[in-house]
Amino acid sequence: MLLTRLRDDTRYLHDNAEQTLGILNGVPTTKEYLGLLERFYGYYKPVELALFTVPWNTIGFDWPLRRKASLLEQDLQALGESQPAIDSLPLCRDLPPLDSVPKALGCIYVLEGATLGGQVIVRRLQGLALPTAFFGSYGENVRTMWKEFGAFLTEYTTGRGEDDEVVQSACKTFETIGTWLAGEQEDR
Repeated sequence: MLLTRLRDDTRYLHDNAEQTLGILNGVPTTKEYLGLLERFYGYYKPVELALFTVPWNTIGFDWPLRRKASLLEQDLQALGESQPAIDSLPLCRDLPPLDSVPKALGCIYVLEGATLGGQVIVRRLQGLALPTAFFGSYGENVRTMWKEFGAFLTEYTTGRGEDDEVVQSACKTFETIGTWLAGEQEDR
């Protein structure tokens, strides 16, 4: 099954990206949290723009429903960032290739999986005066949204022979987001 293979083949990359976050290791200061949200925005904004080039309407997947960059903007504004400041944040240029539906689905596997981890972060930040629209993106519907994505991914890929492409893209997404969050790429 593709979902099991994705989980298994990306586990070490997922663990590395999680370690890069550091937010699971302690309570961040407001400044650290702001920096983390800025880094996420710098990745999500360009990757979401790239994902809009995929012909989602032809395959029946509602990609716009799953965007998160606007939630990051909301959190950044709640922390005092102006829209011009947000618009001038560095954006990641080393994105995974997203020139096919299977590659896009591999990327979305990572982004949607992050919503599950976001719930852990929201619980960790409970009681602090920090906005969590991004990490709490689907609220109580997070498991439902994840299951719907998994069902779509399974149905779409069954019998197409594109599983390797999906897995390779998920791995590349983990690699690029991990590098970006670690601050190892700074160019706009």
